[in-house]
Amino acid sequence: MLELLALLVVIAVVFGVVIGAVVLALSVVKFAFKVALLPLKILFFPVVAIVFLVKAVALIAVGATLFAVAAAVIVPILVVIAVFAIPIALIGALT
Repeated sequence: MLELLALLVVIAVVFGVVIGAVVLALSVVKFAFKVALLPLKILFFPVVAIVFLVKAVALIAVGATLFAVAAAVIVPILVVIAVFAIPIALIGALT
């Protein structure tokens, strides 16, 4: 029975070492890709920055337009309500 337990320990250690070696190899490959692709990342960073700025400006413009449209719709409605509500409120205050 002790031999089987020792065999299980040896198998677990070997499995751990193999998994560790695979993780280390994948880490080295990942680092190599990062180093190899770094010039491309540096090259395309200004393009990405310009795209981000254009996107931000477009979103701000759309938001301002929606706000202006909402104000253009709501303000006249409030004026009409005020035109009808003020005389009614004055009559109500006098009685």
